[in-house]
Amino acid sequence: MKTLTAFAACMFGFAGVCDAAQIASPSIYASPSQEVAFCAVYNGNITAQTVHLQLSNEAGAIAASDNCGSSLPAGGFCSIAKIGISNISAYACSATAVSVVHLRGSMILRDGSDTSLRSAPLR
Repeated sequence: MKTLTAFAACMFGFAGVCDAAQIASPSIYASPSQEVAFCAVYNGNITAQTVHLQLSNEAGAIAASDNCGSSLPAGGFCSIAKIGISNISAYACSATAVSVVHLRGSMILRDGSDTSLRSAPLR
């Protein structure tokens, strides 16, 4: 039934959903002094592409998201940050695009003085 539903979605115009790929960080926690969750992605491709960035907490609630404008140019960066995050929760970042082969990214937790406390790559 799931296969039939997915096929029907692709046939009726939801092709973007069918062709999406994703890279993501693990959920990370730094310390009680964490205040900012920051995520950045780089498009190392020779063409622009549409990229959606999303920060979420350990419960899966979206803390911040961005579509990186209408498209992320070749050699371009896109980033999102959430200031005032919980100091007892872990956070993760994901980047979704048609192809993630040439995307590279990092998730960083920082304190209020902009000191990086912990980071993880998007894979």
